[in-house]
Amino acid sequence: MTRVILEDESLRDGLQFEQRILPLEEKLALFHLLVNAGVKRLQVGSFVHPHLIPQMADTDEFVRIITNECSGILVTALVLNDKGLERARACQLNHLTMSVSASDAHSRRNVKRPSLQALTDMIELVKNAVDSGIKVRVGIQCAFGCVYEGAISEDKILEIASRLAESGAIELNDPRL
Repeated sequence: MTRVILEDESLRDGLQFEQRILPLEEKLALFHLLVNAGVKRLQVGSFVHPHLIPQMADTDEFVRIITNECSGILVTALVLNDKGLERARACQLNHLTMSVSASDAHSRRNVKRPSLQALTDMIELVKNAVDSGIKVRVGIQCAFGCVYEGAISEDKILEIASRLAESGAIELNDPRL
């Protein structure tokens, strides 16, 4: 049986490139609006370096506040490296999102590593999270093409998905949704 899960990412993806940095109070208000609207699964931020994405600098505090008041809501966040995983563990999140690019050109621009090395690193990160009791949803960036590289072979996408699934991830994000 195929199951589709909808996860709102506006508190992370929707805010990360905004020029204005929303104060914590405004993020909390948005969170409550989403919960009151019936959203049951929210990606609320990312554990990235605050100098690179200053809009996410308060993710730790935000997560700590909302996890005390969100019974029945799955709160998740994006993690891309070991430091981010440490921060997520400290916040006691039990579900995370991680992703890697299928495009070598995109990977080099995004994480400064070739896609194969980024995949190897991500597999270890997923395993570390799973070994800590954290559930992981993985995503494959540029799975349906890359602005720098063009089409990505279906075989490469299937290989990446297979390796990520073998690492212990329980869900695969479909970026078309």
